[in-house]
Amino acid sequence: MTGLAHAILAHVRRLERALPARVSPAAALGLALRREIEAHFRENRPVDRYVASLATTRHLLDKAAHDTFGTSVKTLILERRLTEAKRLLLFTIRPVEDIAREIGFDDPAYFSRFFRRMAGEAPAAWRQRQLAARQNGHG
Repeated sequence: MTGLAHAILAHVRRLERALPARVSPAAALGLALRREIEAHFRENRPVDRYVASLATTRHLLDKAAHDTFGTSVKTLILERRLTEAKRLLLFTIRPVEDIAREIGFDDPAYFSRFFRRMAGEAPAAWRQRQLAARQNGHG
């Protein structure tokens, strides 16, 4: 019986180590924010909508974003939209205007300015450079 009890306790300890560590409230809020952004980044939601959907304050949400990801809520949203734009530019042949609309930009010119500001070049130029790099084996 003692041997069985030791084996059970050892197994319980292994299970405890396998469980994820408990996260702080700020980290939990940061992760919830990341899930919300993933679900809604195409909608061009303002930060206040994320605050409301997560039932918190703007200050606490921004603090959680900074503590968890090292950046602001707004920057997290913009970076996610940029990532999706790059994915669509690289892996589809869709026009820039369609991609802009899909990720929540009603004005393709505004999307192009956003993309240039975030990525350092226009969407079409970025696409051409990436595709050329892939063809040359550099991507």
